[in-house]
Parts: sequence; C-alpha cells; structure tokens
Amino acid sequence: MKVKDHFLSGESFELVKDPHYEYYKTKPELDIEAIGEYYNTPEYLSHQENSKDVKSFIYNIVKQYMFTRKYKWIARYVNKGNWLDFGAGTGEFLDFLPDKYWEKMAFELNKGAIQKIKNKNIPYIAGYQDTNTRFDVVSAFHAIEHVLDIQAWFTFLKRITKVNAIIAVAVPNYKAYDARYYQEYWAAYDVPRHQYHFSKKSIHQLFRDNGFQLLDEKPMPLDAYYISLISESYKGKKRLFNALKVGSLSNLKALSSKEYSSNLFIFRKLDK
Repeated sequence: MKVKDHFLSGESFELVKDPHYEYYKTKPELDIEAIGEYYNTPEYLSHQENSKDVKSFIYNIVKQYMFTRKYKWIARYVNKGNWLDFGAGTGEFLDFLPDKYWEKMAFELNKGAIQKIKNKNIPYIAGYQDTNTRFDVVSAFHAIEHVLDIQAWFTFLKRITKVNAIIAVAVPNYKAYDARYYQEYWAAYDVPRHQYHFSKKSIHQLFRDNGFQLLDEKPMPLDAYYISLISESYKGKKRLFNALKVGSLSNLKALSSKEYSSNLFIFRKLDK
C-alpha cells in the first residue's frame, strides 16, 4: 500500500509487510539525518505544549488525563526506582511523575524538545549510548513506531534495563476499524515519521521473542476519536460528526474483536 505524508511533505511512501512479525515497514528507509527533516516543524504535536487551536487543545486535555491513567497502570507493578521515558518529547510525562519515588531520565532526539527537557532539569540521552543507570521502568508511548531499526531498539532496551524491569509501550493498531475505514488517509500511518506499523500480534511476538513477558494490555479508546478527526482533515473534509461516528464504531467493534485503535502493553523483562 502507498501512503502519502499528509502532515508535511506530500511525498508518498510504501508500506511493506514483514512475513514473520506481520508489521509493516515504511519504504524507502531513511537515515537519521534525512528523517529528521520530517519532524522539523513547530506544529508537530509530540513536541508541542502550548495549545493554539482546537485540535491541539483537545490533544493536550486528553494527554493530561492519560498521564494519570498510564501511571496508575504501570505503578501496579513497580512504584519507585529509575524511570526512562523513551521518545519523551518535551518531558511532560516525566515532569508529571512524583519526584519522591522516581529518578527520571528522558530519551529524545529532537533538538527543540531537548531544550525544553533541559529547562525542566531532567537528565536526558540522545542516542543508544550506554548509561551508568539500569532502569526499573521504561515507557515508550507512541514512540517505537518511530525507530529506524526495531531490533537495534530491543538490543538497547535489554542493555539498559534490570531483570524484572517493567516496559510500557503504546502503539497504534493497523487492524482497528478506523484504520480500515480511512485506509491510506489513516493519520496513524504518519509516514515517514512512523517507520513501523504494528498489530497486537506484532507486538506480542516481538516482545516474546526478545525475552519479555506480557503482564497487561489496556485499550486506549480515546485515540480512535483523535485519529479519526485528523484523518478527516487529511481527506479534506474536516467532518467532526463523521470522525465521532467512525471513532465510536471503531470502539464498538473492538469490544468483540479487541482491535482498538491504540493499545498500551505492559511487559516484564525476563532475561539478563
């Protein structure tokens, strides 16, 4: 399937399916310098804290609500220690974590976001270099779909985490109804910024093969509405009612299929 970069460049990319893991990989593959240009805009919401339009306003309200939910889900398994947020953006989630329980570190590549992380006095790393810290928790919320090489990411993850560390990963799901409805206009494809496009099966198998045990899985039904709203704008229609209808249908169908627009997975590291 060919998908256009509706957000920024208007260029087209191809999604190629991996026969073993059943994820899709964005082609052609870009190096880290080339792909950085596709993030180089102040409108990129992952690095935006100030709301200036309705879409951003909704995004940030939902984001704060989800910070609380995600933290409660993860804190069931570990409630203090060292926490790395991979793809930390401007460091808002780490800033949200209670200081008395957590030593925090951000992983972020975007220079503008890094400056905001520095302003929050949060330590950070900007590459797969080794650190003196071994982490009890690694969170990656809508982040691993951005990595250039998923197996290189797993190698890094295993090196920096303790045995029994908790890994919390949230990703879009291309098998959701809203993805099938919008097809090449589905906003969560977000090529080429999203290099990987996962299903639940992809995530389960990738983590199992790399030595992680699934502990819990949480649907993120609000994502279906937000993604549908952006997808409508990519079709040039901006139909709020239709976005709400598609998002609701996606969540209703997922009650039986379990294929929500996005899911959060919580894993425990088993191997050394």
